[in-house]
Amino acid sequence: MSVATLLRFFIMVAVSVLLAGCSNVNRLYLETLRLAFFEDGPSLSLQQVRESKVDFLKVLHGERLPVYMALAYIEDGQNKWVSADHVVVAMDQDKIIRISGLDIDLQYTDNLQGNPLRATSQLTDASWKYHIDVEEHHYDLPVDSQWQRGAPQQVTFYDKAFTVIPVTETVSIDINEPYWTYETTWQNVYWLEQTSGQIIYSEQKATPNSDLMKMTFVSRIARLINAREAN
Repeated sequence: MSVATLLRFFIMVAVSVLLAGCSNVNRLYLETLRLAFFEDGPSLSLQQVRESKVDFLKVLHGERLPVYMALAYIEDGQNKWVSADHVVVAMDQDKIIRISGLDIDLQYTDNLQGNPLRATSQLTDASWKYHIDVEEHHYDLPVDSQWQRGAPQQVTFYDKAFTVIPVTETVSIDINEPYWTYETTWQNVYWLEQTSGQIIYSEQKATPNSDLMKMTFVSRIARLINAREAN
């Protein structure tokens, strides 16, 4: 057993002790950690995803190698994903609203009730104004986003064809600092599977300072394939 594997094992044991006897939510979190710490490799097969007791999200962050995050828990309608190296990503209807554990963390997003992804049937020409707090960088930063649905297109996951509706969020920030060196406008992308309306792939920058995160919702894709094969 390698030193890295031993270290992950002892971390997991420590977490197990802390969570022993806790709620069902914490037991689910513990099971998630087991899967995240001891994933089988850089790419999980469709069968591995199907057999998992929790949901997986495949993430490509900047120039780093792909990693898998596991759905730790759902709280107040928000999904919270965790990685083996303790990164936590919180999403509201698959829009990133908080990140902790990276070099640049998104601490807060307000006005979540205005998130257009809460009503995907009304995404065409939707708009959303909100503020974000970026740890040690900017607080109460005003953000304006404009949303647009695109034409259906064909994509492939696990050698299976899917029809998706691409949705583009054009994000703009209002900043007056004279030495600002980051982007003030960028685009996030969400692919909605045409039949179910579920997001199965997304590309998002959480803050002006952040690297792009490319996210594939592999467990959702596996369930869609299962449903297709069952019919």
